[in-house]
Amino acid sequence: MKTETAINFMLYTLMEVTLNDLDKNGTPVGKEYYIEKAVRRAYRDASSHVLSIEEGKNDSKKNPCIKEKAISKVVGEVQKISGDYECWHKHVCKDILIGEIYQDKNVDYKENNRKFSYGIAQKFVNMTIKYLVVLYTVMKDMDTDKVNQKYIEFYEEKLKKYEQDFHVPIDSYILEGVWNSDKNHEFDANDKAEILE
Repeated sequence: MKTETAINFMLYTLMEVTLNDLDKNGTPVGKEYYIEKAVRRAYRDASSHVLSIEEGKNDSKKNPCIKEKAISKVVGEVQKISGDYECWHKHVCKDILIGEIYQDKNVDYKENNRKFSYGIAQKFVNMTIKYLVVLYTVMKDMDTDKVNQKYIEFYEEKLKKYEQDFHVPIDSYILEGVWNSDKNHEFDANDKAEILE
């Protein structure tokens, strides 16, 4: 099997993209295509592990309009990223996802009072960035005629300068491991519960 074929298989399995997807006219797709696929995969990660979305009428449960609005907004924010990365990240999490889209909506069908939190927003945004980095990392070392140059140019123009600022996606398993490995900590059980939450 060729390396390119193996990479395309892995990318398609992960995000439903290949190194150089074409539109219905046989023209390479635009950067937006790859950004949207990364955002959709990140949403899937956040919803499968955190949101537990199911249908409902007054909340985000199984409401495709809310899901599509969230995806569309994050795609737009990624495309126009500028300025300080921390400010951009906080704006997307707090102002867009929490303040505009999921404001006071129940997001967990198991717990009727669970609201969309900053942590859920962070997971969504951080996983989006992670998938964009993965795409770029794989594409940049391939022959230029085998990859989508529009995406490479977008990443190098808009995201590359922020690489040192990207957040590492951290979950409760990592926090638990850090907690258990630090025997000289000054936190008590209440602090631990708050940190893990």
